[in-house]
Amino acid sequence: MDAQIWVNVAFAAMTAMVIGGGLGVVFFRNIFYAAVSMVVCFLGVSGIYFSLQADFLAVMQVLIYIGAVAIVIAFAIMLTRRGRMVDTNRFTGNLTQVALSLLVVGILGGVLIQLGINTPWKISGAALPPDLTRFLGEAMMSRLAIPFEIAAVLLLVALVGAVMVALEEVHKS
Repeated sequence: MDAQIWVNVAFAAMTAMVIGGGLGVVFFRNIFYAAVSMVVCFLGVSGIYFSLQADFLAVMQVLIYIGAVAIVIAFAIMLTRRGRMVDTNRFTGNLTQVALSLLVVGILGGVLIQLGINTPWKISGAALPPDLTRFLGEAMMSRLAIPFEIAAVLLLVALVGAVMVALEEVHKS
């Protein structure tokens, strides 16, 4: 078989992981299953980065989103004192919310597809630096410092959200 077929099969599998994981986060009533679905979605995104030969981004995806955000959420789930983990997702079963969500996702997806099609993407002919990780590290600490700080704020928000989930259950009990 041609190697391109296997690449396409792998990309389709990773895309299915991303879409399936995302749907699992939304539709599972059990919050633990939703958290596991989120990890599957993050793994799929990491796999897509690997397939695009963006190894650094793939490793950062695993370290930040799976190694930090998902673990913090898992700790928040474990800190809650619920006897039953079923029916913890309040956003399932309401068809109006599902329809509204699909409408918003459709509109945003359409806008992103239009932007992707109409943007004149430039392909650089420059060679990659020999030590790409060092180059990216220096760029993250200098000219990309603000996006790096935004990622740090994202982690802080995830941590605060996990604490809020845990505190909500403490106040109820």
